[in-house]
Amino acid sequence: MDKKLYTRLKELVLPLLSPELELYDLSLHQEGKDLILSILIDKKGGVDLDCCVALSEKISLALDKEDPIDSEYILEVASAGAEKALINSEQWQAAIDQYILVQVQEKVAGYDELVGYLRDVDAETISLEIKIKTQVKEVVISRSNITAARTCVKL
Repeated sequence: MDKKLYTRLKELVLPLLSPELELYDLSLHQEGKDLILSILIDKKGGVDLDCCVALSEKISLALDKEDPIDSEYILEVASAGAEKALINSEQWQAAIDQYILVQVQEKVAGYDELVGYLRDVDAETISLEIKIKTQVKEVVISRSNITAARTCVKL
């Protein structure tokens, strides 16, 4: 999705969110032959189905009125979930002190997948507190080495 369309969609969606809701992610992508407008929302305590349905109806009406997307698409409004992908800088910052999973291209501390507490984030690196056997260790990972990351539920 081009930046202009992204900005237009975001400007259309944000005013429709109730104060406790956060727009977690917005994407327009192809799934098979379907074009999907996916809007992920979040709030403290989680998002329930009624909240998603109510917001979906509001967004649908606004999209019908504005018609910003040239072709047919499917609107999908959903909770970001308990295990959220960490995509942009705001999401990384919000995840500080949370338990996360990080997948890397080049192994870090002998692992290509690390789980631990995110302790710090900057433009170039993250600092992750991991436990190896009985020892707690803090590792610094280059953000360019990260292939995927998400928050995790620790059981």
